[in-house]
Amino acid sequence: MEPIQLLALMILGGSLNLIPKNANYAFILARAFFFLSCFAMLNYLVLYFSGIHEQQVLAILTDIAKYGSLIWRVLLGYFVVFISRQEFMDLYTTGHPDSRNIFLNALHGLSVLIGCIFIIATIGKYQNLKEMSAFFKSSGYTIWFLYFIMTAETAGGIGILLQPYLKIGPWAAIGLLLIMIGAIYTHWHNYDPFSDSYAAVAQMFNLFILIFLYYKEKQFHRVKHPEQVLSVDL
Repeated sequence: MEPIQLLALMILGGSLNLIPKNANYAFILARAFFFLSCFAMLNYLVLYFSGIHEQQVLAILTDIAKYGSLIWRVLLGYFVVFISRQEFMDLYTTGHPDSRNIFLNALHGLSVLIGCIFIIATIGKYQNLKEMSAFFKSSGYTIWFLYFIMTAETAGGIGILLQPYLKIGPWAAIGLLLIMIGAIYTHWHNYDPFSDSYAAVAQMFNLFILIFLYYKEKQFHRVKHPEQVLSVDL
């Protein structure tokens, strides 16, 4: 997805907040976003690892991935703005029954897809190890660095998926963000067309948003449990 198209879809989704809606409507969209994320992840697994060779089936799966990602991006833009608004903060801090579920569905939907995409990407690198080794060598890197990147991307994806249990998501996201910056630099250094960096740019968008949601999660916790924050700060 081109960066301009990606940004346009995010802006379109964010602009939906201009239409007055209640929290129940946002909750429905949040559930849809979570299930769409899970469905997209399963579609990617079938598309890349099922071994299907029928061209018509592959075309259908590719179209599902393409148009599903467009809808997913619009919904993501909507929730970024929705969660940033003071109205949502008010709903959350007053204990509105849907506010926590809205936030968690948005966060978990984003986490599931991003975490799995990095793990899937590592599997893809392993399956094309010869080509990846040649690319890293031509870029001036050693083979051990390729294995380091594959290990780091896998660990980062797992760290994001395990955020609800281990609370290491922010560190995992920052590490993956650095890897994406490195990937963009490598393509620039190799004089590759900028289109080769589109995937890395898209993941940078996703990781920045994920880090933002981690920050909001911490902020909400501090507002609802000020006594715990005071004890930690002391």
